[in-house]
Amino acid sequence: MPKSIVAVLTVLLLLLSQRTNAQDKVSCEPEWTDPSELKFDGDAVVLLTHFTDRLDTEHATKPGLQKLVSFAKSNEVPFVYLHEEDADASQYFYNDCNPTAYVNSSLGEFGFNTGSLQHVILAGGFYELCFNNTFEETVANWSELRGKQELRITIVVDAIYGVASDSHTDDPFNADLRAWIREQPSETLLLNSVLQQLTAADAWKFLSRRWSSVPLKFGLHVRYKDVLSAIRFAEEGFPTIVIHYATADELRKRASFSRTKRSTAVKR
Repeated sequence: MPKSIVAVLTVLLLLLSQRTNAQDKVSCEPEWTDPSELKFDGDAVVLLTHFTDRLDTEHATKPGLQKLVSFAKSNEVPFVYLHEEDADASQYFYNDCNPTAYVNSSLGEFGFNTGSLQHVILAGGFYELCFNNTFEETVANWSELRGKQELRITIVVDAIYGVASDSHTDDPFNADLRAWIREQPSETLLLNSVLQQLTAADAWKFLSRRWSSVPLKFGLHVRYKDVLSAIRFAEEGFPTIVIHYATADELRKRASFSRTKRSTAVKR
């Protein structure tokens, strides 16, 4: 096939993709909730950080977002959009404009207390920055309780993007991983896609960079690819945090919640 025809077809496919994204995207105008007034009576919450096409230009995380919103609604689990207050609403590609709450978040912070919850589900955002800030605040809220109960954090690996800069020059898998990254046609790389390129040992090392925010007194267990490993055991009198890496489909198949425990949000 002549190169000119290939070039034309490539442009047409790109325009069609952009048009489809524009048609599928719903522009939601947030109804803000003061984070200090956001209270949860149940045992779980879904936090969705910055689902925006400023960096995720191809909406690679959107399928995971849709599944998570559907999951939250069907299981009566509250879900919160962490949304930049000054951002153009059209940059966010939510498929549902009626979360439990919209909370202003410029870098993944959220400002409400999740410390009493038993299960926090995290997705969205740039893995090295906004998502990481959401994760660290979740851990900090829980650890401030001085160890009253175990906490489970589920990290949804097919709804988080931007992991290329986490491959450092001193990593044993650095050369192969970076070579693979350079070959990808997409500008948006999902966490799940990168993990699939790594051996099991390298994947564990790659993920371990997010675990330093868990204080050493607490136990740390990690479940990845159905393997539960005790990274360390808790000191006497302190509970354990369990970090579970799963796709949105795996979460929907395995998670169970009490439908009798509801959450409330007081909106300003």
